[in-house]
Amino acid sequence: MQEPENFFKILISELMSEGDIDTVVEFRDELFVLKASVTPFFEGKPYQDKDWLIDYYVKQQMTMADIATLCDCTPATINQWLVRHNIATRSRGRR
Repeated sequence: MQEPENFFKILISELMSEGDIDTVVEFRDELFVLKASVTPFFEGKPYQDKDWLIDYYVKQQMTMADIATLCDCTPATINQWLVRHNIATRSRGRR
């Protein structure tokens, strides 16, 4: 059986690949309602994890704004963690 963390990560990645941030945010909000039964991936602040940021910002080419919406924080917060982890940022308007 697949670990819940991996299942949710894959599901969100697939939704993001379809470019439907509203569905992802809605899904995220529903998950937080069930937070007690959700894996540590959704507890806390996943954007603080370097590998998570590399996956979403570098590999999936999500914008800081989209990641911030997904994580319920500001794009400036995402930028701070990218800088802290020495992850090169892209120019504005470039995906």
